[in-house]
Amino acid sequence: GYQHLGMYARGPQSAAKPKPAPRPPPAGGNALVTFDAQLAKKQEEEQLAKENPRPRNEYIDVYTGPKVKWEETGLYKALVKTQGIEEELTKIRNLIRKRTDPGYDPDDEEDFKVEPCRKFDAKVDYYKLLEIDEFSATKDIKGAYKRLALQYHPDKNRDKKPDKLREMQDEFEKIQEAYEILTHRATRRQYDRAKFDEARAKSQGMNSSFFSQKTDTDANFWGRWSGDKAKKKGNVGLTANDLQKLKSTAPKLPKAPALRVEVKISLEKAMVGGLKIREVKRDRMQRAFGGASQHSKTVNIKIDAGQADGSEYRVEGDGNWPSLSVQPGDLVFVFQHKVHPYLKQANADTGALQLAKPLVVRAKATDPVIAVWTPTFKNQMLLVRFQNPLLLLAPCKACSVSFVVDGEGFPFPDNVFKRGQLAVSVNVQLEGSTFVPSIGTSCCKDTLMRRHFKAFNHQPHLRVNLSNSAARGSTVRVYAADSAKERDAGQLNLASLLVVWEASPGTDLVAFKKASAALGHQAKLNPKGYGWICHPGLLQLALTSPGHRRLADDEIADDDGDAQQVAAAPQSGQQASGSRPVPRRKPGMKGFLMRFNLGPPEGSIEGSTDEEDSSSSAAARPARIRQIAGHAGTVLEDADEGEGEEEKELTRIIRDKQGEIEHTKKKWTERKTKQQGDREEEEGTLRELLENDKKRELARVEREMNGLRSNFEFQVQAEKKWMDDFISNNNWQNEWVCVFKPAMVIRQAPSSSAAITRRILTGEVVKAKGKMTEDHWVQLESQSVKGPEWALVWHQEHGPLLQKWFGAEQKKFEDLEKKCADRRKIRNDTFVAYARKQKEVAGWTIPPGPSEEELCEIQDEEAEQLHFMLDPILKEIKEHKKRLRELRQKRLEAVAEKQRKQGGIATSDGPLPAGFESVLAQASSSQPLIQQRDAEIHTGPLPWEEKKLAADKAFKDKDWNTALSCYGQALDLGGEALTAQQRATLLSNRSLVYARLFEWQQSLDDAHEATNQEPGWPKGWLRRATAELRLNRNREALNSLKQGFGCAGKIAGQFLPLTVECEAALYNDRDTQGTPEAPDSATARISQFKEQALSHFKQGNFGLALLSYTRALYHRSMMEKQEEAVTLSNRAAAFLSLGLASEALADALASSEKDENWSKPLVRAGQAALLLDDFKAAYQHFAKARRLDEHYEAANDGVNSCLQKIINWDYSAATRRWSRFTQDRGRSREQLRIWALSDVFFDQHGVPEWCKSLSSSFFRDDVLMLAGNLADSLPQLKFALTVLKSKFRRVFYVPGNHDLWVRRVTLSSLIKGEQVKDEHRSMGDSISKLLEVLQVCDELGVETTAAEVAVGVYVVPMFSWYSRDFISKAMRMQHASATDADTKITIDQWIKWPFQCGADDAWKFFMRMNEATLRATLMAKSGFEAFSNQKAKVLTMTHFLTRPDLPFDWTVPGIWDYIGCEGLDEQARMIGTEVHVYGRACSGRPLQVLDGVNYVHNYIGSTEKHRPGMAPYCVFNNGDICPEEQPSQANGFNFQPKARPEEPQLGRRTMGG
Repeated sequence: GYQHLGMYARGPQSAAKPKPAPRPPPAGGNALVTFDAQLAKKQEEEQLAKENPRPRNEYIDVYTGPKVKWEETGLYKALVKTQGIEEELTKIRNLIRKRTDPGYDPDDEEDFKVEPCRKFDAKVDYYKLLEIDEFSATKDIKGAYKRLALQYHPDKNRDKKPDKLREMQDEFEKIQEAYEILTHRATRRQYDRAKFDEARAKSQGMNSSFFSQKTDTDANFWGRWSGDKAKKKGNVGLTANDLQKLKSTAPKLPKAPALRVEVKISLEKAMVGGLKIREVKRDRMQRAFGGASQHSKTVNIKIDAGQADGSEYRVEGDGNWPSLSVQPGDLVFVFQHKVHPYLKQANADTGALQLAKPLVVRAKATDPVIAVWTPTFKNQMLLVRFQNPLLLLAPCKACSVSFVVDGEGFPFPDNVFKRGQLAVSVNVQLEGSTFVPSIGTSCCKDTLMRRHFKAFNHQPHLRVNLSNSAARGSTVRVYAADSAKERDAGQLNLASLLVVWEASPGTDLVAFKKASAALGHQAKLNPKGYGWICHPGLLQLALTSPGHRRLADDEIADDDGDAQQVAAAPQSGQQASGSRPVPRRKPGMKGFLMRFNLGPPEGSIEGSTDEEDSSSSAAARPARIRQIAGHAGTVLEDADEGEGEEEKELTRIIRDKQGEIEHTKKKWTERKTKQQGDREEEEGTLRELLENDKKRELARVEREMNGLRSNFEFQVQAEKKWMDDFISNNNWQNEWVCVFKPAMVIRQAPSSSAAITRRILTGEVVKAKGKMTEDHWVQLESQSVKGPEWALVWHQEHGPLLQKWFGAEQKKFEDLEKKCADRRKIRNDTFVAYARKQKEVAGWTIPPGPSEEELCEIQDEEAEQLHFMLDPILKEIKEHKKRLRELRQKRLEAVAEKQRKQGGIATSDGPLPAGFESVLAQASSSQPLIQQRDAEIHTGPLPWEEKKLAADKAFKDKDWNTALSCYGQALDLGGEALTAQQRATLLSNRSLVYARLFEWQQSLDDAHEATNQEPGWPKGWLRRATAELRLNRNREALNSLKQGFGCAGKIAGQFLPLTVECEAALYNDRDTQGTPEAPDSATARISQFKEQALSHFKQGNFGLALLSYTRALYHRSMMEKQEEAVTLSNRAAAFLSLGLASEALADALASSEKDENWSKPLVRAGQAALLLDDFKAAYQHFAKARRLDEHYEAANDGVNSCLQKIINWDYSAATRRWSRFTQDRGRSREQLRIWALSDVFFDQHGVPEWCKSLSSSFFRDDVLMLAGNLADSLPQLKFALTVLKSKFRRVFYVPGNHDLWVRRVTLSSLIKGEQVKDEHRSMGDSISKLLEVLQVCDELGVETTAAEVAVGVYVVPMFSWYSRDFISKAMRMQHASATDADTKITIDQWIKWPFQCGADDAWKFFMRMNEATLRATLMAKSGFEAFSNQKAKVLTMTHFLTRPDLPFDWTVPGIWDYIGCEGLDEQARMIGTEVHVYGRACSGRPLQVLDGVNYVHNYIGSTEKHRPGMAPYCVFNNGDICPEEQPSQANGFNFQPKARPEEPQLGRRTMGG
């Protein structure tokens, strides 16, 4: 029976289950019979078991052990470990890709769940297909795909054979598949895991080497970055030494000059560092356009802390790259410090700073302590309190003290934590008497006078050094000193105290400025009583005595004696001379100062500044502090006119926006810091994963080596057994055979240095006795005369020398030995490979991360992000500040005007308000004539000249106080040596500075003296008239204006605003006392002024005529249009007589607007435009004037003069066109292709698409000859030239008849729906249109003059027009019927010529234009052929036909009158042309040869004339004229435009006419 053996059966004694009883038969004949499938299957199995009984194996079929869970099996644990390793390897791959590709951002939750973009094969290496690394960034993958696609794309290989084309198509499909897989992030990650990570994880996680055989052991994460990694097998590449050697031997191109860009930075930014974004325009080579073009690049410039003035920031290879014959130049940013109102850098190497101008303080000889203050940076102020040096150096009228403070200067360039020195210069000037005692006593008068003459004019220079290392980092830094050093003298006891206050972070800077100004003002008013930050020497200094004491010559003022006299002196009720009344401080002043950390650390000392004000009203009135830039103190003035609501609101908005900027910068910095922290954390994680991976890989290698060792040991034992059995079976007789060729030596002893007894030949057998020694020697049975013989079996260098000898069985022995050697070699190679693998794993390292260039790119991107975030905010702040300045300017002007009207109070005593920036008028004074005196002695500028230059610079920087001081010093230094012109210049300039400070009386005084010095210099009269007007001296101002206009010359335009203002003031004050200078009514004044102007004009006094016309035009509201036009035109004539072209043009155009039918203003506008070098506008004005009045002689002369200049190319734009004649003189002919095209009709349907379809790469180094008829309108023509210029390197163009049409809107054009621009208004005739077309060509770089496009190859465009006698009567009769031969038609109805005979003079005009071109070409050609063995090649081009026998459409009656000009062919042949390109015909073959000249007509034609296979025609190909076989790509652009479906298939034009 059948016995069932289950997996968990109890054993062999298990009883078999009884066979189930058969099912009883169905009851009855009609019982239902069913099929039992289980029973049938069981019966079948029993039958099979009977036929094929299986042998019973109790050890396999029976399991008697305990049950084991799947989770506890070794396979499950290995799989879990493998999964963990796989996830870790995926994490490693992500971190490495983040380091190599900063834009990589994986998503583990989604990437491995989504479906791949397409099915991939893990056995295919897609990276190898694209020739990239497996960690390449996406942009590298795209670049590789584009490069390979251009190589394998079927469209690029149509000329290949079919088999080769199919191979390339298959390869392209593989490349496309690889590109789609690797550019899709999720698919690429799934592919990387399937190909690289899974098998490697299984090889490390499972104790089997099966999976390691599926992986490439060299394709790991880390080996590619190890420094000593061996080359892969079969990888042949250049080493670093090879590359260095090739680099050293390669020829080096010269480097283009560096592009230097000046970057102005503020002193605050230079102090702390930062970032500046600049847009730089560079000339760089552009392949698409075949040459260098200018384009912009945004550069993020890093500013280091302590960036010195004049230092440089260099970017290698990022400057100009003008041609391929030089290396790209460097981009150098030169840092220049902006002018700071208070500070300037003294020494860039030491970081020294100094005040931009010395502080000036006036002190009495009795003032014991002096205090001065000044702001430094935006958030700092500086206060200096020191003993009065005039007390110690008396009698002395002035003294300068330099306080040098360590650690308050600029950061050092090499150490930003160390700062240089700050030099503060204070000029102390004496105020009042030199010495108080006995100044009026006769007994001491002589002694004092002697002392005065001896020492009073001596000005000592003192230097005080201050330092305090403990003050660094504090907001209140105190520096003290006890002595000073006098120049060329010894020490001087001078107690000094310098305090620097710095605002805390987050402080409102506006409030801080107010607080610091209040503090400095209080210290200046009461320097000795301001004792809460003090120096003991400043408090114990005694005052000088006001009493009398007799002086002797040998006496010197003694402080102790003075102190005793002070103690003994009776107290008077009068106030001491050193004390001054100070205003009562507000109750909140102390808290206000302490709020901004301006008070002392220990708190304020009460009673130090509590003196009563002598005036109670002054204490109750609110005061406003205004700071004078560069002065030691402040001035209090009433604040009756406060800020308006709009100013306050703008100030609040600006502060909010500044806070928003700081908040944005803070968020950006935090994000940047977080990113940096994440990168550092990822690097640490990557290092940790590297160590884990190393351990796993080393463990795997060791595990595999251990598995192989046991196998190899078994092989060694088997090989030894084989050898022993062979030796025993063949009864080896200890015989050896020589295998070394040709012979080996036998020695007396077992040593390589022993004596040689004999030699044995190869194949000779010797017999040994005994066994082989450890060092491979055997002793032979034979004996020599001198003793035993020894032979060496194996040599270290030569290998085996002797081999065992078995006689007839020797062949079997050799085979056995070879088999053992091969197995031994396999084992050795295996262990060497594993050892190399261990060494490689030990050298694994993480990838280096982004390079310096990549880091720069990352920083640039981050900086651009910050720039885009801050740019809108900065623009808003700029607009708000601009509006705020306008409001403050208006308010201050109103206050000044109010003070002037109330009591004539001069505003010169008041300083400029904070934030006040007036627009600096352009200083138009001419440079004074400086006489060159003492040229042999004075080679450099004189002292007064240096001061003048410094004043001019300060004026340009709007530093009015410095300019005022320097001009005064220049006048003092010059003295009597100054000429009248030089003194007048200095006085006039100082007068202008006083005007900027609203000090009109001082300005008038200087201007008055300047006019006295040089009456013929207009600038002095200009300053004088300005000041007199501001002081309401209107009639005096009028006299000054008359004097100024009389000598003004070309600066008369600057007097016009003053003239208008003066006339307004005189007209408003005409009821004042005295005889009026002019009538009261405006009409009478106009008549009188016009008569005066006419009289002055006839006398040649054009300046006075200008004055009178300007005064008359003030009342233009009372004039009629015609009268106003005449007055403006006459003033334009006066301007022209003075050479003021801009003003003349403005007046002439304004006059023409008043009277559009008057031609004289247009003539004057044309004359002004010629002076301004605007030739096109000049001709248009003249032409318009002639159209208005054909008999106006001046208009005709102007038009004829312009036409003559066009013929002679005698204007600036034409001169610039000829500058490109020799641009490509050095280009080889073998690299040149020239194409021909004509009659494009760009405004026709489909032609723009055809032009755009031309290849931008195939024609990028080629030249195009374009023979006219591009478009009807100027915009379309410009569009067409732009498209064609983008395709070709150089484009030469001559206009056709359609290009010179001057279209206007007509009823017919409106009915047809044509988009026509009315050019008749802006361009009067076709010459104006020609000038507009030439200007468009100049702007686009399209050339209309001859040029040498390669060595000895000249392209010559020739202007042309048709002549009516071009086709003879006989030829007409030959090709046309008798009735058609005399047919006359009208073509070119939109052409307007300024010539008397119209088109009959036009062809003569253009042929004369060609004469200069032909002469230049002929001269260049003759010179080339004289010095070269090559023949020059000339290619000419016209739009119209040059010969009557050239084909054209004879079926159009009358077309022969408008088709060509016969004289053109003579001009072309005169310079030896070989190819002539023409247009106009629109019929015939592209090429035909007539009398040795190739005539090329490659037209596109109008819509109905489009020919099939349109393409540019090659007329010059690598030195060959008109090649028989056109270049292949020329036939590849067969774009056939189609007519619009809604339009009828009828042409709009016939023959382009």
